[in-house]
Amino acid sequence: MKKLSFKQFKCNKRKYGLCSSYAIWDDEINKFLIPITGFSIYNGVVIKLNELDEKEFKKINLKNNIVLVGLNFAERKKKQKIDFKKYKYFRNFHEELHVYDKGYTNDVTLKFLCKNIVLFQRAYMTDLIKWKKNDKRVPTGIIESNSEKIFSIYKNNKKKLEIQVNKFIKELQSIGCENPLIVCMGAKTYMLINQFINNILDELGDKTKIIRITHYSRQRGREKEYIKKVKEELKQQKVKI
Repeated sequence: MKKLSFKQFKCNKRKYGLCSSYAIWDDEINKFLIPITGFSIYNGVVIKLNELDEKEFKKINLKNNIVLVGLNFAERKKKQKIDFKKYKYFRNFHEELHVYDKGYTNDVTLKFLCKNIVLFQRAYMTDLIKWKKNDKRVPTGIIESNSEKIFSIYKNNKKKLEIQVNKFIKELQSIGCENPLIVCMGAKTYMLINQFINNILDELGDKTKIIRITHYSRQRGREKEYIKKVKEELKQQKVKI
């Protein structure tokens, strides 16, 4: 397997950086709070990834053979679309939304998981469903953010799902994925991806492995138990950690 090149990293960043990232976090505790929105970013790592030069890129050793996949990337509301250059890309999975439709994001729980499972550290992270019908060159996210509704729509419409899966395959090819370990975060993602497992094996390699772990949502406050559970799930699926 070839390592991720700096050229691949930059090309992927321009096309998919709005809705993808890498499983790295620094040890800072400060986060950048965007006024009014109740929305904050793990700013140190996001800035670092946005401003990465080739020398620093080589030091980080990002992975292109381990992919963590969520179900859907929700379109950001206008007030959340901050155009600060240093925060433009790689915000996904490094956000913390304190008040949003009376709910919370739990990216901080994903942070704890990845820091405690070496296999996941520096892995590529993205979502399966993220292309709107009128998206041409860059995915901007699905307007509907309710995972139950998203799952129902795509489970019952194979044609629509195939479009998303094929674009997902092209995304992974853009970072040089060959026979990757695809870790589906949640049963819904796992079930949808497996509907087109033959497409994935044909395009990414017949040694590609697709597994599932419990999603990190609703795990806040019980991180230790969650990490233990995921380690057991990996063991059951014969994945070395």
